[in-house]
Amino acid sequence: MLRKPIDIMEKKVSAIVKGEEVSDVKYVLYSAHDDQVTNMLNFLGVDYYWIPFAATVTFELKYSA
Repeated sequence: MLRKPIDIMEKKVSAIVKGEEVSDVKYVLYSAHDDQVTNMLNFLGVDYYWIPFAATVTFELKYSA
C-alpha cells in the first residue's frame, strides 16, 4: 500500500537533488477500509487508540530551494 507513494517521493527527491526536471505528479489519493488503515499504522509503529470511521492519513513531501 505504501510502496507506490514512497517510490514517487523518492523519485521527486532524487530529481530535486540532481537538479533534474521534477515529475508532474503533485497529489496521490488512495482510498482504504479501516482495517487497511489500521494495518498501515501498525506497520509504521503509530500509537493509536482506535481508527474512527472516515479517518484520514496524510503524508506530505515539502522542500524549499
